[in-house]
Amino acid sequence: MKRVFLFFSFLAVLVSCEKERPGVKQSDDFKALMGENKSVWQHVETAEDYRNLEIFKALYEKNLAREVSKESTLKIPKVIHFIWVGPNPFPKESVDNVRSWIEHHPGWTYKFWTDRKRPLPQKGMEFHLVSDFEFSALKECFEDSDNYAEKSDLLRYEILLKEGGLYVDHDVECFNSFDSFHHAYDFYCGLETPHTPILSSSISVCNNVIGARKGHPVFQEAIQKITQCWEEIGTAYPGKDKDSIVYRVAQRTFATFDDAVREHTGKKGNRDIVFPAAYFNRIEQDPALYAHHYYASTWFEDETKFERNVRRRLISISKKNNQILLFNGAILTANLALCVGLVVMYRSKKRKGEK
Repeated sequence: MKRVFLFFSFLAVLVSCEKERPGVKQSDDFKALMGENKSVWQHVETAEDYRNLEIFKALYEKNLAREVSKESTLKIPKVIHFIWVGPNPFPKESVDNVRSWIEHHPGWTYKFWTDRKRPLPQKGMEFHLVSDFEFSALKECFEDSDNYAEKSDLLRYEILLKEGGLYVDHDVECFNSFDSFHHAYDFYCGLETPHTPILSSSISVCNNVIGARKGHPVFQEAIQKITQCWEEIGTAYPGKDKDSIVYRVAQRTFATFDDAVREHTGKKGNRDIVFPAAYFNRIEQDPALYAHHYYASTWFEDETKFERNVRRRLISISKKNNQILLFNGAILTANLALCVGLVVMYRSKKRKGEK
């Protein structure tokens, strides 16, 4: 009976671990974690795509910290920054996402940055008005921008330059603690899943999860690039139609950050890393390892009620798929453990019978 009790205790631990962590890293292989064996790989086509892959792969393999002591020096502050600007209320569907970050990072500081008085998404968060923030260089760009997603981009770069910490989009759910990253690295972010390119490459940096120490050169360079191209890009894409907005924002605040990361990570003694897509994104049916971006944000104030409902429905389906994958993984683990246990019990009884 004692063996049976120990076996089912072990089984319970296995199942609970599986529920707690939907994505357990099976390999450190960079290309596999970028979706090399998935349909998304069809988007990796050009010489620039493969060149970008090699740049980020080399940085990842050089700086990946497999074991990090919690007693090691803290490089990045244990602060999580959330931003919500514009007249719309904070999305109800994102409240659980915020809660997931707080639950996985007890004892950290959680800052909510906004441009007007509004309720906090969760208790225990610090409220910060953008009007009280001292920009280093992007205040005029922030005030000039007519797009709230772009304003959020500008603000996150300035906040991380001045304060450091971890910035996350409101539509990103956390699965595991980022604590070790803050002891191991001076800067980290992730790559997008290979996709049809908006700009020149299907391999690009993602700015929805960014951790960095205060004053990191990536943000100094990104901010400089933004100020240099701001008027030129605005003149090239002046319209208020959706295509103009997408290209204007992509060029001014996405491409500049992407370039800064490629050009200024891993230099001046900094230990920086850009994680492959699977760390912060689910690739097809594979669960994400640490967090998942649901792409729930909208860049457009004139999004119709129908478009908004379709987007929210897709988010709901995406979350349910993650839960189904988690449940199936737990059941598979339990079945395997049960089979092993039955075999052990059978052999034990057989030995006793032979005696």
